Amino acid sequence: SRQGNAKKRPVKMESREMPKRRIREPKAWRERMRAKKTYREMPWRSRLSGRKEKKRKGLPRRVTGRKPGSLMVHCWKLGKGREEPPRRKAAAELPEDAENIVENEIIVVYDDAGVSEKKSEKIQKKAEDALSEIDIEVVDEIAESGDGQGTIVSAQISGEMSVNEAVKEAMEDENVSYAQPNYKYELMDSEPLPEAVEVEAEGVLTNDLYVKSGYTYYLNSTRTADAWERARSNRSVTVAVFDSGCRLSHEDLRNNVLKDLAYDAYYRQKLTAKDVPNGGDPNGHGTHVSGLIAAQAGNGLGIAGTSYNANILPIKICDNNGKNATTQSILNGIYYCQKLVGDGVLKNLRVLNMSTGYYATSESYYADYLLETQLEDMAYGFNVLTVCAGGNGDSLGTPYTIPMYPSDFDVCLSVTALNRNGYNCSWSDFNAAKDISAPGEYIYSTYNRNDRSYVSMSGTSMAAPIVSGICALLWSKNLNWRLRRR
Repeated sequence: SRQGNAKKRPVKMESREMPKRRIREPKAWRERMRAKKTYREMPWRSRLSGRKEKKRKGLPRRVTGRKPGSLMVHCWKLGKGREEPPRRKAAAELPEDAENIVENEIIVVYDDAGVSEKKSEKIQKKAEDALSEIDIEVVDEIAESGDGQGTIVSAQISGEMSVNEAVKEAMEDENVSYAQPNYKYELMDSEPLPEAVEVEAEGVLTNDLYVKSGYTYYLNSTRTADAWERARSNRSVTVAVFDSGCRLSHEDLRNNVLKDLAYDAYYRQKLTAKDVPNGGDPNGHGTHVSGLIAAQAGNGLGIAGTSYNANILPIKICDNNGKNATTQSILNGIYYCQKLVGDGVLKNLRVLNMSTGYYATSESYYADYLLETQLEDMAYGFNVLTVCAGGNGDSLGTPYTIPMYPSDFDVCLSVTALNRNGYNCSWSDFNAAKDISAPGEYIYSTYNRNDRSYVSMSGTSMAAPIVSGICALLWSKNLNWRLRRR
C-alpha cells in the first residue's frame, strides 16, 4: 500500500516528583522482562526524576538527561491499574530478501553502560565468547561505552544464519543490550543535467558570476537574497555534510571548507584529496550539496550558498566509489562530530545535512533504531539539527509514500522538492512525515570534475542543502538558540 504513514509523536508525560532512592519495579514484571531479553538494568537516569546527571568528561551535559548514544530503558513505577510501559521491539523481523541491509553482518550493543572499565572488559569478553560460539565474530568497535550507552561493535556472521536469526541469537545473550542489522544507505539519485536554467536575478546582493547571470533562481524563490540583508553566517556557523565527500580545492569552496577537520567516516581516517579520487569526492554529489550550503559568496566566482559563507565540515560516509554508505559509516561520522564538539575543537556546529536514505515498508520494523537515537542525541544534547532529503520516487518518476529513513524520523527535518514555478515536483516523495519543501529542479552548484566545475542537478538531495544553509543563516543571528522537541 502507498498510503501515507501518519507520523507518530512522542507521548507527553506529566512530570512528577520521584523519591531520591532507586525505584525497583515489581519482581514479577522484572523477571518477565529479563526472560524476554528486552529489559536491562541501566544506571538510574530517568528524565522524570528531575535529578541532574554528572557531566561526562569531554561532552556537554545532556539537555534531556541522556548521554550520547543512549539506549536507555526508563524505569516505571507500576501500580494498580497501570499497564506495562510501551517499548520498541527488541529485534525487527526483516524479510529474507531485504535489500537494504548488509549481508552477513549485524551491529551489537553490549550491556556495559555505566560500569567500571574492569567490569566492562569482563562483559565484553563474555559477550564476544558467547557470540563466537554461535558463529558471530566481532570485527570492529564502533563506539566505546559511556554512562548511558554500551559498547557498540560490528560483527560478521560466519555461519549459515540469516541476519534475522543472528540478531535474535545475539539478543539471547545476557551481556547484549541490543542488536540490529547494518542498514545500507544510498545517495538520492541525482545526475548532472545537460543545461542550466537562467532566470532573471532580482535583488542580487553578491558579485558572484552565476548569481548575476541568473543561474541560481532558488536564492530568489526562497527569498534568501532578501534574508541576507538581515543576517549572514560569515563562518560563525558550521554545517556537517554527510555525503560522498567534497572536492576540497574547488575554487568556490576551499575558503569555507574545514579541510583540516574533514573526515572519511567509511575508512575512519582524515579526508584528503590524496587518498580519495577527484580531490576528495569520487561521486560529485557531496560537492554539489556543499556548494548549495556554503559556496563562497562575494568572491566574484561561481555561485553563493544559501548560508552566506557558513563553514562546511565534509564527512564522507561512502566508499571510494561513492557508494555503500551504512549505519556503521554514518555512526562513525556522528561520533567524530560529537568528539570535536566535546573536545571544544568545533563549538559552532549546528546543522547536519544528509541527502541519503533507504526505503522501508513498515515504520516500526525497518527503522534504523541506533541511528535514530544518535540523531536525537545530536539534536537535544549537542543542539545540532539534522536536515534530510525526502526522497525522489522510483525510476519511472512515481513518488513513494512509504517511509524513508532517516528523513522520516521525528527528530529530522524532512525536505521535499519544488519546481521552478514553486509547485511540487511530480517525482518528489510525500507522506505525513515530510516537513518542508524547497527548490529541487535544475539546481546549479559546484561539482567535482575540476576546481572550476559547476553543473545543474535535480532532486530532494538539492532541496535539503538549500534548507540546511538557511538554517545556518538563522543560527547566525543567535548561536545559543536551542532545539525543542516537537
